[in-house]
Order: sequence, then C-alpha cells, then structure tokens
Amino acid sequence: MRTLTRHFSQQFARFVPWAGWTLLFGVAYAQAPLYTSNQNQYFLHGAAAAGLGTLAEDWLANTVDPTPVFSALVALTYRALPEAMFYAYDFLLFGVYLYSLSGLAAVLTPPQSPAQNKGLLLLLVLLHSAALRYGLSWAPGEHWSHLFEAGVAGQRLLGPVFQPSSFGVLLPLSILLFLRKRPCLAVTAAVLAATVHPTYLLSAAMLGATYVLVLLRARNWRAALGCGAIGALLASPILTYTWSVFRPSGATIAAEASRILVDVRIPHHALPTVWFDASVIAKLAFVAAALWLTRRTPLFPLLLLPTVFSLGLTALQLATSSPRLALLFPWRPSTWLVPISLSLIAAQLTAWVWARWPDVFGPPRRYLAAAGLTLALLLGAAGLVSFGYDLRRQASDPAWPVMDYVARTAASGEMYFIPPKLQDFRLASRAPAFVDFKSIPYRDAEVVAWYDRLRVAQSFFRDSPEGIDCRLLDRVAASGVTHVILGPEQRGLSCDGFEPLFDDGSYQLFRLALR
Repeated sequence: MRTLTRHFSQQFARFVPWAGWTLLFGVAYAQAPLYTSNQNQYFLHGAAAAGLGTLAEDWLANTVDPTPVFSALVALTYRALPEAMFYAYDFLLFGVYLYSLSGLAAVLTPPQSPAQNKGLLLLLVLLHSAALRYGLSWAPGEHWSHLFEAGVAGQRLLGPVFQPSSFGVLLPLSILLFLRKRPCLAVTAAVLAATVHPTYLLSAAMLGATYVLVLLRARNWRAALGCGAIGALLASPILTYTWSVFRPSGATIAAEASRILVDVRIPHHALPTVWFDASVIAKLAFVAAALWLTRRTPLFPLLLLPTVFSLGLTALQLATSSPRLALLFPWRPSTWLVPISLSLIAAQLTAWVWARWPDVFGPPRRYLAAAGLTLALLLGAAGLVSFGYDLRRQASDPAWPVMDYVARTAASGEMYFIPPKLQDFRLASRAPAFVDFKSIPYRDAEVVAWYDRLRVAQSFFRDSPEGIDCRLLDRVAASGVTHVILGPEQRGLSCDGFEPLFDDGSYQLFRLALR
C-alpha cells in the first residue's frame, strides 16, 4: 500500500508541472470563441445529430460526413456535457503537443538541468503565443503570422478553434513513441489522427512506412511486420469508410467537383501558385536545419523520409497539375515537420546558451527566474486579451442580432436564404440555411450541388439592390426556402411576397409568402 501511494505521489508530482505548462501554453496561444471559422464546417453534423435547433433539417447536415468520428464526439458532448468542454478538449491536445515537441527536442539535446528544461518550454510557449503572432502579422503576407507553428498552404496542427485537424498533434506524439521503443503505440497514434481527420491518412501512411523501413534496416523483422499489420488493421475502418462514400461517382462529375474545390473553394490550400511565398522558403529552411542537427540521431530518418515523400509528391503535383493529387495535400506533412523542426532548433539554441554562458545562469539565477516568470505572465495576459478581443468582435458582429432573433423564433420546416458570407449563421441560429461559402460537402455530386446553390445565392445577394432578380426566389422556394435575410448591401430591395419580420437597420429578415 505504501509503495502504491508513493507511486501515485510521484506521478502526481510529475503531472502538476505539466498541467501548469499546458495551461500557460493554452492561454498564451489563445483560442477563439465558440463558434468561429472552421467549427461552422465541422460541428454541423454533430450538432444536427445531437438535436440542436432544427439543424437536422439542413441540407448540408444531411450530406456525407467527412469526419464521422469527430462528429460523434461533438454530438456526445452536446448531449452529455457543457459546451465549455470544447475549450477543454483543445487544452488537452495542447498538452499532448507540448509534451511531444519537448520530448523530441530532448532526443537532440537532453536538458542538463531543470532550469534549462524550463527555458526550452518557455521558448516553445513564446514561439506559439498570440503575442508573437500579432507581432509577425505586421510582416507583408498573411502566412508570416504563423511562421513558427504552421506548415505551408495555410495548414497547421493547432488553430484558434477545436476542430478535426487539432488531432494532428498525435503525429509528433507518434514519432516520440517510436523513438521510445513503442512502435505499436506509435502506429496507433498516427492512425488515430487519421481516423479523426482523414486528411492525415497520407501523413499516417508516410510515418508507418518510415517506421517499417527503419525497423527493417535494424533487422527487426518481427516489429516491422507487426507495425505494418497493426497499421493496416487500425486504418481499415476509416479507409473503407472514406473510399465507400467518397469514391468517384463518374469521371465527369468527379473532375468537376475537384475543379470546384481546387479553383473556387480552397485554392489557398490546394494551389502552390497561390500559397507559395517567402514564408514557405523560411519553413523549408527550418526543416533543412533540423535535418542537419539530427543527422547523427535516431530522429533523422523519421524526419528525412517523410520530407522526401512529401517533396516528391508535391513535385509530381506541380508537374502534372492534377487536381485530385492537389486534394490529397501532399504538402500537409509540413504541418508537423515545421513545428518539430522549430522545437529542435529551439532546443539547440537553449543548450548552446546554457553551455556558452554558464555564469549567467549561476548566481543570478533568481533574476533569470523572475524574468522568465514575468515573460510567462505577459504571454498569458496577451492571450487573454486576444480572447477578450475576439469575444467583443463576435458580439459586435452586425449580423448577430438577426441570427439571435432566428435562434429565438425558428421553427421546424423553415429554411433561410442568407448572404453567402454569413458563415456563422447555422451554429449561431441553429437553423437550416440554403447555402454559405464557408461550409461545404466533399462527395463529388454534393460538391457540384453546393456550387449550384452558391451561384444562385451569389446572383441574388449582390453588392446593391439594383439588378437583383427577384425571380430567383422562386427557385430557392422550390428547394424549401421559407425566409430571406438581406444584408446592408441589399437594403432597399423589395420583392413580391416579402413579409417583414425583423429590421435593425443593418440586416432584414423576411418571410416568403407561398409562391
């Protein structure tokens, strides 16, 4: 009993500091308020399944779910837990991320003292902080603000909101587990990331193949066979699901859907000609530096082979201009290669400082500790300020009053025709919308249907009421639309059958008379 008590005491003593560092990291990183950005895309199926409002009647909520495991978690949370748990989930993933990066950094330069380890952790917090992002945002180009944490093409593991891509933090953890002689757990972690967000299937396959090759080179045939078998077994459900529901419906419609996604909806993720800029060169330099630093460590092949695979597939996409290959995002492994590389560079820098100026960290250690604590408090305060600013910005959204009105009055059988820019409408009002630009399906036939709806909406919601064809309302009414929301740009429009319900001087809400 005494031994068991001592064991739990030791584990608790280890947990408390990590909980503190996770809390600092999460606060300094700064989440955005619910519901923001990609959550409008990825929470919809789960919210509809949980019975929120009348979202179950929404057209998009009844399309094929691209992330069914994540949607199940969202639905379970809505049914059984407070919404604040979505913030807590992000903090848990922040902890996994920080643990993985610091563990990988220790492979390169094991900390010589607790003070050095704290210095590295504080540096990682700084590199991921909202304060630093704000400073970098002044650089020309939108991608510079996430220089030290994001991959290329505007893709990253962490983000301002809890979403499926956040589970990508399991990929650095997978590498750490492999280095700690836990190949089965390493493969499991990688496959779990892909199960939650199938976009990581390519990354998981790269890591799995790398593990097998490394084990084969070490003549560990049994472990290599086990890794491959476990990876294939665990990945088979999500692979089967993805292929069965997203396989091409036909050559023509698949090509059209790919074109819509690549050229219309996500060119900033899918077209190198759009996302390539000087920040990409900097990130490639980070990865190259990390490869050089790890050239004599077991970490080297685990970074080299995925880098080669990713660069090779990216070159193939550039050579062929294949939209299907572009939608596999062969550059997405940069989302974990870049932060791992930065953590290694940070570790090397910290070790170098500790070795070169030992006197600085000797007698005046109290002052150094005070400076570190001050920096930590400033980074945390900046994160809280950022979150508060986002809350105020969300509350001051001119569209908020009309969305709140719909949330209080919407009934079953109603569908709202909204300006495509109102990406927050569904989750804010918990009512169905005809279409918006942000939230999309991924099955090819449904992508084409979404684009047809979008073009109708864009034709109607013009920048001025002049030239708007009210006859378009007949088409959307035939699809089940019962209400129309006009933005400030359409103010003054009057169509037959409009029954005014709400007008706050900015947005207007009308019921459509039977047409």
